[in-house]
Amino acid sequence: MHESIGAVHSRGKKWFVTLRLHNKQQQCQLDSGATCNVMSYKDKINLAPDTHLLPSDTTLKLYSGELMSSMGIFETECAIRGRKHKLEFEIVKTSQHPLLSGSTCERLGLMQFTVPNDLHIVEHVQHGRLSKEQLLSRYDDVFNSPVESVPGEVHFELDESVTPVQCAPRNVPIAMKVAVKAQLDKYEANGHMTSVTEPTDWICNMVIVKKTEKLRVCIDPKHLNQALKRSHYIMPTLEDVLYKLPKARIFTLVDAQDAFLQCKLDEESSFMTTFWTPWGRKRWLKLLFGVSVAPEVYQRKQHELLAGLKGIEPIADDVLIVGCGDTDEEAERDHDVKLLALMERCRSVKLRLGLKKLQFKVKNVHFHGHILSAKGLKLDPEKVRAILDMPNPSDAKGVQRLIGFANYLAKFMPHLSAVCEPLRRLLDKDTPWHWLPKHEAAV
Repeated sequence: MHESIGAVHSRGKKWFVTLRLHNKQQQCQLDSGATCNVMSYKDKINLAPDTHLLPSDTTLKLYSGELMSSMGIFETECAIRGRKHKLEFEIVKTSQHPLLSGSTCERLGLMQFTVPNDLHIVEHVQHGRLSKEQLLSRYDDVFNSPVESVPGEVHFELDESVTPVQCAPRNVPIAMKVAVKAQLDKYEANGHMTSVTEPTDWICNMVIVKKTEKLRVCIDPKHLNQALKRSHYIMPTLEDVLYKLPKARIFTLVDAQDAFLQCKLDEESSFMTTFWTPWGRKRWLKLLFGVSVAPEVYQRKQHELLAGLKGIEPIADDVLIVGCGDTDEEAERDHDVKLLALMERCRSVKLRLGLKKLQFKVKNVHFHGHILSAKGLKLDPEKVRAILDMPNPSDAKGVQRLIGFANYLAKFMPHLSAVCEPLRRLLDKDTPWHWLPKHEAAV
């Protein structure tokens, strides 16, 4: 007799669930003490002999204390109660049943963890305070799980009067080919892009951006951007947030991890992002950098995902949580309620957050080029230093850059317009370039 898919059953003191993985039924053991999903190499070969493992540097510690290195990560998916879930298993040379970790069991709805009110295990249950360590432990799936896709799909609207363009392919420097290929393979393994073999109306060129820590592969959508219709979604500004902060005393700032890559494109829009690589054409499955409509599309999606949450202010991929009250204690309680509500929402919509920009329970938060505090808005010294360190302009574009930077902090400089007047005259049409003492004085 076969167990029904998703049904939990016990054998002695052990609990199991039958899942359909790669169109085959597989029994998995529920292990609330496991920190990751584990599967034997034999079971993996039985399920998907042709699926390659992704690299993994994980070392597993067994209950016996023995250490065992993972052979790699096996990615698959299952469906429970009509909802699809992505699963990652660390593959090891064992003969036991596949294990599902406690966090996976909770995410699939197979287990529910509660803490009785009379047990003071978690500090904030006892004292009404939430620490950073408790937040990261309780919502490890929100901060450390791989990026998936939030609900809904993104659709690009095209101006049909614009003729599609198929760009000629560009060469990739030989010295960068290995790194570029590795990054493309990683994007594909993570479900962010896929190969294209059929004819497509649009073909863009690949753009490689070298970052300090990583390599980013984008497209040059110059021609595509001319055909895309904007959604004209109003982007929020810092001024839209300020009036909502009465009695603000404590702040937390989080940001979406690889924000655009959490938004799935529909198939029609995905084919518009087709681009050349030395290894054939690829297309993006997720929202990507460079596309002119991407910031507005993402901001709308962010607002939809977080709608109804009080004291939560999203701008771009940043989310500000504000604790308000007449005292610090009251503001902290208010803050913790709001932050936990945000975490629960992120978990339910699979919005993954990053750790690098996390500012937790601070009195002064760096937010979009300014510093927010209980006393109001302050200058960010780093922005001031950036302006002071700029060289004197040597052409009209240099003047535009300088004025643009200064205007960002205009609210703190009431006479900025008068001071900049000599510089703006350098931007008048047909004005020859000249740099005089009055311009030096204005700078």
